[in-house]
Amino acid sequence: MNSIKPAPNQISELSDSSNRIINQEDLYKFWSTIPCCKKIYVPNSSIIGQEVRSSILKMLREGINDQITTDEAPKKRYALNVGEILNYVNESVTAPPDKDSFSKQNIYFHIKALKDAKLVREIGQIRKGRHSVTYYGRTARMFLITDTDPQEETPLKGECCAKDKPIVDLVKELNPERNIKEIEDIFTKYRNEHNQKSDMIVAWIEKHEKLLTTMNADIIKIYTFLEKLCTNEIPAAKEITTLFKIHP
Repeated sequence: MNSIKPAPNQISELSDSSNRIINQEDLYKFWSTIPCCKKIYVPNSSIIGQEVRSSILKMLREGINDQITTDEAPKKRYALNVGEILNYVNESVTAPPDKDSFSKQNIYFHIKALKDAKLVREIGQIRKGRHSVTYYGRTARMFLITDTDPQEETPLKGECCAKDKPIVDLVKELNPERNIKEIEDIFTKYRNEHNQKSDMIVAWIEKHEKLLTTMNADIIKIYTFLEKLCTNEIPAAKEITTLFKIHP
């Protein structure tokens, strides 16, 4: 599954722009230049598993409101500087035991990790007096995180995913009469069918990207809703439900 391709005239905007001088209006336009959805390979769960990094990604998705004038409605901005991110993190995340609060150095450290994972990028710099302030933003509105390296060989059909092993063992205990290979095949079938449904949803999002952008739709809520609908259609899901003896 490929991520949404930016239009040719957006390529420079979507690339890392750490040395590019921008103006305030560029900060408001930024959100409309990034893909709605992007699949990203993250080999190490700690890259996004830490609470600080999750909070940074959350803030960059929710944005903040700028009150330009008292006569105008606030303008939503999804590009933030380190100071703004730091304030949010200190309000939403408990600091380490040996510190009263997080520092800018902490935030820079976590932003670098998110940049290396291609989840966050530098948008540009705004001149403020004799100094320049760097602004950061997400590389997509929604991420589909995978720990499967796309360059690695696809596992053989029928091979049970390692992440399913503990659940498979539990199901085996609940169903001692069932063969373990048979149970693994059901889980493999479910994972394959689920991936196909996921690809279908992302393709739908790509197809309707312009409409979703115009409406500033919450892509995560839409994806989650459609995923639940599609999951109910997966035949293997019913088989797994039966294995767990959920139904009377």
